Amino acid sequence: MKIFIYSGGEQEKSRTNHYMEWLKDALCETDEVFLHTACEKLPRNGISGFDEIKPQLEAEMLDADIVIFASPVYMHNTSGTMKSFLDAFMPWCHSMALAGKLGIAMSFSFGNGNDEVNEYVVKMLRYFGAAVVGALSFEFAIDDETTKKRLLDFVNAAKNADLTKIKVSDNQKKVYETYKNLYEKKKMVSQEEYDIMKRIGVEKFDNFQEVFENNIRKAK
Repeated sequence: MKIFIYSGGEQEKSRTNHYMEWLKDALCETDEVFLHTACEKLPRNGISGFDEIKPQLEAEMLDADIVIFASPVYMHNTSGTMKSFLDAFMPWCHSMALAGKLGIAMSFSFGNGNDEVNEYVVKMLRYFGAAVVGALSFEFAIDDETTKKRLLDFVNAAKNADLTKIKVSDNQKKVYETYKNLYEKKKMVSQEEYDIMKRIGVEKFDNFQEVFENNIRKAK
């Protein structure tokens, strides 16, 4: 199975990056894992900082079966680089490019703010088209072994999920209907968004659940 991870820890000793590195190593025996961290490339000028690496990130996410976004909690929000990373893929919010992928949100805090971060990251994953199977919160007080066990157990459960029982959210269905209508009218849709929606099957399916299931089959 192919798994993509973007970790938003900006500090050299970031716990978020530490555990995502550990998770990659733990999964690599059985899976192909694409991991990127904010420390690799820390754009100080917003989304343009991702211009160079964006094609690689896009290709890896589209090739993955599971997409994981992990962020530290900064003042009850994601890190700035995680926000810039998500902003760099804004057209995906209007075209649901990750249809057929499973999504997982993760947040790491010193004691609070996880709910706010997870809520935002889950929302973005869903707008991108992924079916979110869970959001994990980790606080500083949780010991190392417990954190590692929770991480690995949850991702393994996602890997073994019965894909025939995965349901997209009601909001995703509404978003898809809205943008399908705009696609058909060629109104307020960029060429990039138009091309993505055509790729995921907008011309064949009225319901996003069917789009999601079709894209799972195509991935196989």
